[in-house]
Amino acid sequence: MKQMGKSRDEVIVVYLEVSRKVAKCKEITLANEVIEVNTAFLEYSQKDICGNESTSQEKQLIRMIKEDDWKIDDIEISL
Repeated sequence: MKQMGKSRDEVIVVYLEVSRKVAKCKEITLANEVIEVNTAFLEYSQKDICGNESTSQEKQLIRMIKEDDWKIDDIEISL
């Protein structure tokens, strides 16, 4: 993200836009955000909107770290 010259908030918006385009049958919303000094933890909830019933809670957990600027450090997707 540093190469893009984006702030943490802009990175969140970019990630959400990309995720929405990739997951055409998913409604993705920011459920929780925790910032601890140079680490941010973002939790997105996912809901199927194409009629496929899911029995588990779907979510994405994103860890970002600040090294000069914010960057995505880890992504965990639970379907």
